[in-house]
Amino acid sequence: MSKDLNEAKERIKQRIAEEMQKHHSALIGITDPKLATIATYQEFGWVQRVTPKQRGWLGAHAGWDIAPQAGASLVLKPRPFFHSTVMAKHKKWFQIARRAPLVMGIPDTEKLLALVGAEMVADVQQTIKDGGNEYATFEERHPLTMAIYAQRAQGHQTDGTGGISIGKPLFLTGRMFASIHFEIIEEEPA
Repeated sequence: MSKDLNEAKERIKQRIAEEMQKHHSALIGITDPKLATIATYQEFGWVQRVTPKQRGWLGAHAGWDIAPQAGASLVLKPRPFFHSTVMAKHKKWFQIARRAPLVMGIPDTEKLLALVGAEMVADVQQTIKDGGNEYATFEERHPLTMAIYAQRAQGHQTDGTGGISIGKPLFLTGRMFASIHFEIIEEEPA
């Protein structure tokens, strides 16, 4: 019995060694280019000086009492949902990659990367749901943003939400959250 088990383990190890000769990677990201741009601003933040035209728009949509003056700075502080998830979960992902072939019998590189990729996506989405993780906690939305969303939601016919989640940072309509995916690519050996 143990001889059969040892032979099976050796076959799996040999298959893993063969698979390791292939160069595959799992990439994770936002699939929609417009949403990827928004995600970049969220991840790294931005600063912008308010123009007179923007002051007019913000005053009309958020209220003149809360709209910043022309020349003031609008600041979106970083909400590093990708980087903080990588920092918090990379050891877990390597552990899955290291143990899955022997524990789960997954000797195929692409299947293994699919398992790790799916876990990566789930972890990034969980960071967004939780409003952060042990490496970063995301600030609540600014009162200016909340005022714009509240005004936008007033026109909604059924429940007044306008189809948006105004309270959670990084989660407005759910489109960015849903567009987080992974892809397995085969690289040419160097």
